[in-house]
Amino acid sequence: MNVFLGAYREVLEVAAATVGVDLVIVEDKETSADCVQFSEERGVRLKKLRRGEDLAESFPEKVDLAVIMGFTRLLKEPLIRRCGTVVNFHPGIVEVNRGRHGLLTAALKGHGMMGVTCHLIDSEEIDAGPIIAQVRLPIDYGRDFDANHARLRKTLKPLARLVLEEYRERGTVTALLWTPDADSYHPPLSPDELRRVLEAPSLGAVRER
Repeated sequence: MNVFLGAYREVLEVAAATVGVDLVIVEDKETSADCVQFSEERGVRLKKLRRGEDLAESFPEKVDLAVIMGFTRLLKEPLIRRCGTVVNFHPGIVEVNRGRHGLLTAALKGHGMMGVTCHLIDSEEIDAGPIIAQVRLPIDYGRDFDANHARLRKTLKPLARLVLEEYRERGTVTALLWTPDADSYHPPLSPDELRRVLEAPSLGAVRER
């Protein structure tokens, strides 16, 4: 039993093509629409989680592989123990930018690079598991969030293919243990901060100097 949780169709498509996906779990929000459409087109079992609904009630008792991208709920220890392997694609460079709003926070902080980190989830500590692979791109502060986000999304399929093909061939993945610094975690941005970045004509207009 392989499960996908999240909102990025690029990763879901690769997971379905390489290892197979038996269940797709999405949050009931607009950003899940592409994954919902894919599931309905392919006849993959789909679960939409409503606000306040307990994930544990929809999560299978035994999962071989869970693939996560863009899922905002924290996977609790009892659910992690139900899984053989949990792979998360985090939209940020975990060494400096753990937490929900990876690219948005990087832009506000004036970081030079944005990225996607694929890592294992082996505990409830956020974005702190062993690193499998990582992509880094320079942030273009002359363009807006959507343009930078689109560039980052182009890396998702090759990255997912690299990781999931290894899992298919070996039944495991190569990963590097590391110890996160406390200041690498950033809490979710406030609605005002989100609006400030998302509506800015360029990321240069919001970066910290």
